[in-house]
Amino acid sequence: MNSEWIIQPVVWHGPYAFIGGQFLAETSNARARLQRRMDGDINPHENIEQRAARLLRSRHPASPCRAGEPLYRHRDFPWLLRATECDYYLPDNLYSDNEPWFTEALPLPFRLGERLCWLFTPTQADTLYYLRDAANVYCVYHISDVHNHLLTTQPGKTLPYFERLDAVTPGKLAPLPLLNVSPLPQFSPYTYLTHGDDVYASGSRLPYPAGALRQTNHNGYLWVNGQICDAKLQPLRDKNGEPLAIKHPENFRMLAPRWGTDGEDLIVQGQMGSKVVKIYHYLIKNGDLATFQRLNQRYAKDAKRAYYITGKTIRYHGDFRLLKVYPRGHIFSDTRLPQVNSDYFAVDDRYAYCCGLRIKNADGATFRHICDNYYRDDHTVFYQNKPLDVDADSFIAVPWNDQLFTCDDNRALGSTGSMGQQEKERWGEFFAAHPEYRPRWWRRLNHVEDEAPASLREIGQGFQAGRWLYFHQQRLDDMDVESFRLLTPYLCGDRFGLYLIPFHNPEKNVPERFSAQPVERFRLLDYSQTYFTDGATVWCHTIFYHLPQAIKKADLASFKSYDYGWARDKTHVYYHGSIKKDLSAAQTHFHGIYAYDQRHLFCHGKRVKIDFTPEELHFPHPFFVMIGQKKLLCERYTVSARRIHLPTLTFLNHYFARDRNHIYYFDDIRTLHPLQQADYASFTVLDGTRAQDCHRRYEWWSLISRHH
Repeated sequence: MNSEWIIQPVVWHGPYAFIGGQFLAETSNARARLQRRMDGDINPHENIEQRAARLLRSRHPASPCRAGEPLYRHRDFPWLLRATECDYYLPDNLYSDNEPWFTEALPLPFRLGERLCWLFTPTQADTLYYLRDAANVYCVYHISDVHNHLLTTQPGKTLPYFERLDAVTPGKLAPLPLLNVSPLPQFSPYTYLTHGDDVYASGSRLPYPAGALRQTNHNGYLWVNGQICDAKLQPLRDKNGEPLAIKHPENFRMLAPRWGTDGEDLIVQGQMGSKVVKIYHYLIKNGDLATFQRLNQRYAKDAKRAYYITGKTIRYHGDFRLLKVYPRGHIFSDTRLPQVNSDYFAVDDRYAYCCGLRIKNADGATFRHICDNYYRDDHTVFYQNKPLDVDADSFIAVPWNDQLFTCDDNRALGSTGSMGQQEKERWGEFFAAHPEYRPRWWRRLNHVEDEAPASLREIGQGFQAGRWLYFHQQRLDDMDVESFRLLTPYLCGDRFGLYLIPFHNPEKNVPERFSAQPVERFRLLDYSQTYFTDGATVWCHTIFYHLPQAIKKADLASFKSYDYGWARDKTHVYYHGSIKKDLSAAQTHFHGIYAYDQRHLFCHGKRVKIDFTPEELHFPHPFFVMIGQKKLLCERYTVSARRIHLPTLTFLNHYFARDRNHIYYFDDIRTLHPLQQADYASFTVLDGTRAQDCHRRYEWWSLISRHH
């Protein structure tokens, strides 16, 4: 054997070989590869005999070489192994400091030659290494996890891990020339190699001659025949898939990873998606290259503007900088460690930003990180970029004992309103370890005992009052009994906020808070109780067992409800809280379930596809519209008018109507039914759903029961 190869002390136990205490494993059996990783936390005191016995019991595949044959490692490259008939690549041993209990041997389809050495001295930026012997050049891929590498292969194909370049003379390979720029720190000069007029990348010959290609200062980009292309030799494209119009490709250089320039415009690499990733590029015009500064992979700035990687431009005020945050510890942020720059948050002297977007009502001068996903300024607490309905002066967020404890003086954040015994014990342990925190709700909780049900006063809708507030006999720890009020059949409030009364399982559930505004600011905006305000925001409540939804764009001062779900302010028209963009706020009229302007007719928030002019519309009933006395619609559907004389149709109330010939009753669906037995001359409506003529009385409920 050549002196380059050194014989190894191999310990054989049956079909299993151990080199240096490591089990030599084969790689063709996917199930066995998975099993080895599931057994990763192996007993460190287990000896080789015990390990071999365990492999035998689990019927693990044998080592790839023949039992008893000698094995050799290369003197300079210990991740190369030689058996009698085959050479192997041990990627787990390539620049690896860990010592797993096994090493996986990938067989090479060829035999390595003599005088094996590096073709180029490896650099830290290399992901592909080149070896040479007397006659051949080899590409070695750094695979940190053979199992995942092999699982990503398509059926019938094998990803390269050790490749031989045929028809290549070792002494003629050289790095592809660079454009006239300085390389970035992580640049590898050996990503692209020339061999005469041929160019190789990752062991494959590219379809371009050497004269048509130049390396840039970033391994992910190439100059190809006057165009800047990515590593797949495709021209850079924008978000819509169109080629990027780079004015000076000969001057292209990357200023930092993801941020480049052609000497005039900034060229930025963007990304859409996280699981399914789409890479695109875009240009930033008029950037100040002389003052350009990359802050991290997502943020950059120059003297005029700041930039976020998705293409957002920020006109900042004062000093634009990354927010300092506490680094993540075992589970949550570790507030004992020095702060580091945030990946997603930035501030200037007036505003705070998350992912390039200004955080509404956040003061940049005082915005700071509390812990984990909680932030604050001097007035408001935020969860990420969303403001929280908490008392900012007393709010705490403290990681302790692998849990995060958050509360203010009034309640524990995330509390259901009725604290169980297990939750009380958890908070009790926290406050015992942190005596500096004693919020009002905790002091009150530990000084008041439950009251006898007989001593409670019934309020209604399942609520009882004593020294505490109760809901179906559950004590509501977070609510104030003195300021409590019932607002609607489904809503209530106290000085701490507004709540939805639970409809499902009220014996187990408790009211859920949706607004932090005090109950005295509550005001209904219509009789149907669809729209209301808490003094700061307009809310819409359409499904009684769902939380009301805030209408964030509504202008409270000009907001007005027109019942049947319709409303408007000075800017928008709303139906059940949703903006109807096709309707003009200034020109829209409302009649029952209908709304219309000069061009559009809507019913129940949906457009009615019919030709009309506003002058033709007549609304005899909240559910009916007549168009030019020729067509009658109920909701969005045409009503047959063969028996109805539309010019004289008049509704006597919600339930009964008449024309010049007949009396009708409305079935509350979409039909007018003639009341055949009614005496036309003496027919009159009474209160509610009743009517009469000279012969009999009529009850609307009895009439429609025939049709329902």
